[in-house]
This record gives sequence, C-alpha cells and structure tokens, in this order.
Amino acid sequence: MYTTSEPNASISLYEGNIKLEQAKHVFTVPASIKLNWLPSTRIKFEVLNLMIEPMTAPDTGEAKLEIAELPLFCDAYVYQVSHSYEQDPTGKGLHGKVPLIRGRLLGEPTIFNTPVCDTVLFHLPNFKSIAGGRLHLKNDEWDILLRPIDNITNLTNSLSEEGGFGLTHVGMLKRVNGGQFDKDQASDKLIALYHFLSFVRGLWCGPIFPIGKVGDKVSWQVWDASRFTPWKNVSSWFFDFESEDLSEAFTGFIKKWMDNDWNEPTRLAIHWYIEANIGAGGVEGSIVLIQAALEMLSRVYLMEAPGACKPCTASDFGNNRLWPASKKIERLLDEMKIPKAVPTELKELQKANADAKIGPEMFTYIRNRIVHATEEDRAKLSAISFAARVEAKELGLWYVEMTLLSLFGFNQQYYKRFRHGQPADRVEYVPWVKAATPSP
Repeated sequence: MYTTSEPNASISLYEGNIKLEQAKHVFTVPASIKLNWLPSTRIKFEVLNLMIEPMTAPDTGEAKLEIAELPLFCDAYVYQVSHSYEQDPTGKGLHGKVPLIRGRLLGEPTIFNTPVCDTVLFHLPNFKSIAGGRLHLKNDEWDILLRPIDNITNLTNSLSEEGGFGLTHVGMLKRVNGGQFDKDQASDKLIALYHFLSFVRGLWCGPIFPIGKVGDKVSWQVWDASRFTPWKNVSSWFFDFESEDLSEAFTGFIKKWMDNDWNEPTRLAIHWYIEANIGAGGVEGSIVLIQAALEMLSRVYLMEAPGACKPCTASDFGNNRLWPASKKIERLLDEMKIPKAVPTELKELQKANADAKIGPEMFTYIRNRIVHATEEDRAKLSAISFAARVEAKELGLWYVEMTLLSLFGFNQQYYKRFRHGQPADRVEYVPWVKAATPSP
C-alpha cells in the first residue's frame, strides 16, 4: 500500500528496467515511475543520465512500455527527450548523450497475473476525516470498509492550507459471502464507488491504485489516475457525525447503478452536480448544469422509468409551452415531497423576481436569463444581484441532492447547505421524513 505524508508528494510505483518500443526500435533503459499530482494527475516515467548517442535515443511520441518482471504492458507517450554534447577526451570532436527522457503512461496500466480475486485493496485521496474514523458501506452483495490513515488530521489540515492532493484513506472491497469475483466485476464496483463517494464529498473523489488479491497473493493491480478535484472545502449533504447512515444511501445508490433505466441518469446527475458544486463554470455555469440535471431527472422519473406517473403525454411533456422546465421540476419535487417554496434563508433570491412564486420558477427564471441572453434577458440578468445568483445555485444544488437521496431511499439526517450556524443547527431529517412525522 502507498502513503503520502504531506500534500502533493509524488508516489513511487516502480524503479528498474523498462522496455520502450517505438516503430522498429526497442530500448531497455533504467527508469523510475511515479504518480505526480500536479499540475495534473499523471503517471509518469523518467530516465536519467542515459549514456547513448542522441541519434539512437527514443523520439517524442507514442510508444509501448513493458516491465517484464511485474508483468506490465501498456501504451505510453514520450514527451521530452533532452540531448547534450561534450568534448571528446581525445579532442577529436563532440560526444552526445541523452541526460533526460520523460513520458507518461496511458490508459489504465495493469499488472496482471490472474483475473480472479476475493479482496480488493485500494487507496482514497482527499476524503474527509469522519466521526468514528472508519466508514462501512454494505449491501446484500458487497462489503466495503474505509479506514483513515494514521496521520489523517495532520494531512487534511495541511491540505486545507495548501490545497492539492493526498491519500487520506485505504479501503477494502469484498463479497459479503467471501466468494471470489473477477477484475471486471471489481472495476464496475470501484467506478460505482467513485461516483458515490464523489456525491458524498461534493467533489471528484474515489478509489485509486486497486490491488486484487486471493488470500495474501496479488492477482492484479491497476495504476490508474482517475480525475480528482484538488482539496476544497465545499458544501455537501453529508453529515459526517452520523457516518453509519451512509450504508442506507449506498444500498439505494447501488440499486440505481445496477438498474438499466437509472444507471446513465444517475451518472449524469452526479457528474453535473459535482461540476456545479466545485464551480467549474462559475456561478452562472453551475446554474445551467443544475437545471440540466433536474430536467433530466424529472423526465426519467415522471415519464420514462418503469412505474412513472406520466402526468401527461410524451408530446405534451416535450412541449416547453405546456410543460416548461419550472413545471417539470415542480412536479418532480411534489412527487418526492421536497418543499418548493423559496427557503426563508435565501433572502437575496426572494428579491430576484417578484412574479416567481416558488423555487423552481425563481431558479429557472435566472437560468433562462443566462442561457437565452437576448438584450432584454441580459438587462434582466444584470438586475439580479450576484448574491441572489449564488443563492439560486445553492437552491438548485439542494434540489439535486434531495432528488438523488430520495431516489436512493435515504431517510436520515443531512446537512442543509444554505442554513448557517453551528453544525447542529444545520442538520435535519430529509423533507419526506419530516413531512411524514407528526408535529409534537
């Protein structure tokens, strides 16, 4: 297993001979292979002080890389070859050498012995420190345990100060019954876990460097470099003092993940939610992404999924005059018992449009002014304060969070993102549970 004692420290994966093949040329050279976090997460190799003539050195461009002793075979790209020349000791001319070759590994380089395993160990970067330390996710078939590294408090404090990346947890995946499974099954569950933990954390975060084992013997290992978000203190629905409740959300998430009708919508909704939450397109871009998620979820839930209520014909639902986005989102919220009034905490948003009576109308009004961008729309957008736009984004993110948690059958407490104050003041039960609970 790998560790990072400080933010953005490279992770050494291998040192020894590698074979590079380009066209008809083959080079066996000593190299080091590391994962570098910055400026972007890449697995790179480096060859130093190679004493060969420049004319016989690798060129920049595509290559095949092999490490026979592991064994590992993968595509690579050589992006830097430095040449230098020095005076021949005999004084008869110049000698050349290649002091530096750099490249990166492409795809998902895999050390492969056998596809079968009974346990997968993995690493997790940039996850929060949670109450109780360990996080246990379990459904009828799969059992996942996350354990924080020993110095997680120091590491996360440093990450909060410096930003970047660090391995905060190690994890283990296995079947509940202890049975074996293959690498493809493991990969699917790890991709699912990547999406679920990203939804929990509020940014891109998930397993890296999985190691499949049978007993104590390594079956396979993947050197992956998935997309991760540098450390940010972003808002999320996750109440980290009640981490045992996450298994309920995880069980419901996996059911949607395994459902052909819901796998793609779940992936897309989480993707747009994360991009909006980390501000990838600024406040205005986030609002556009949020509405894309809400419109898609409303279509699937109301019209397409088995058992959908189908409040109108497909033709009418696709008619934006009969069923504008605000009406679709409103009906989705009604079906899921999610309040649609503009929350009292969002005081600036309440001023944005006097004609908008409910949250979906207010949210889509602002989104439409951004997207359609006629001279009149631009003037109306300019009249909406930046603070109101931020509150619209927060309201939309809350709609997406609540919709997904409802789909996952989550009935516990969560952090309400636009409520301020102490943590205890920001925690409440999800709306559909509150609505079903009699007032004292």
